[in-house]
Amino acid sequence: MCTFKPHEPTVQDLLLGREAYEVMLVSFSHTLEKLEPNDFLPRYNRVSFKIRCRSAYHHRPLFLTVRRHGSKIGADNFYTVPFFAGDIPLGSEIEYGLLSFDSFNLPFESISIEMCKPEDYAKRRVSSQHIERARKFVLATGQKGC
Repeated sequence: MCTFKPHEPTVQDLLLGREAYEVMLVSFSHTLEKLEPNDFLPRYNRVSFKIRCRSAYHHRPLFLTVRRHGSKIGADNFYTVPFFAGDIPLGSEIEYGLLSFDSFNLPFESISIEMCKPEDYAKRRVSSQHIERARKFVLATGQKGC
């Protein structure tokens, strides 16, 4: 039997989140940035995406998967990102900017972003410390109603 820590989503949470939200990549940058000015090395890629609310879902944070395609690691070059979106009204689409940690720091060709699948979370769990820092990763950039 799998035991979850208090900060971890359940399989059901992840599946419901995938049903509730659609995520679409807008753009990304290959250039690495620092999260904090005093960070030793830049380790984050800037990603812009839109998220659309398809059904009510109130658990926070949401969990996204950012995949880096075309690296020598292949399909395993992805990272789980805790995402504190706040309320996204049903039918609304909001654009966000995200700093996504590049855990492997290898050249890649493209990025995709989606709601996290349970099997991806099982491979790339996040710590409670990572969740505490997650509010610094995301910035709302625009909202469109439907």
